[in-house]
Amino acid sequence: MQVMSHESICLARICRSGPALPRYVPPVRFRWLRVLSCYRPELVQPCEQLPNQVHKALDQDGLHQCWALTDIFGLSTRRILGGLAAG
Repeated sequence: MQVMSHESICLARICRSGPALPRYVPPVRFRWLRVLSCYRPELVQPCEQLPNQVHKALDQDGLHQCWALTDIFGLSTRRILGGLAAG
């Protein structure tokens, strides 16, 4: 004798009482947008963390922020850091 699971019993009751209501399946382009919107945080998060990691690395190396380093990826900061890296 086979024991039915709870899910099987529920499905049997639905089938016995009549046809189940049809479910809405969105078009492919909407499903694709949903996939992209769910994937977006995985792409954005590293971009948001990078400036903090650079600030932390500079602080650990003793290069405390001065007024020119407020925008860590600005043109002047990249020139300053390039000059420091070049010696």
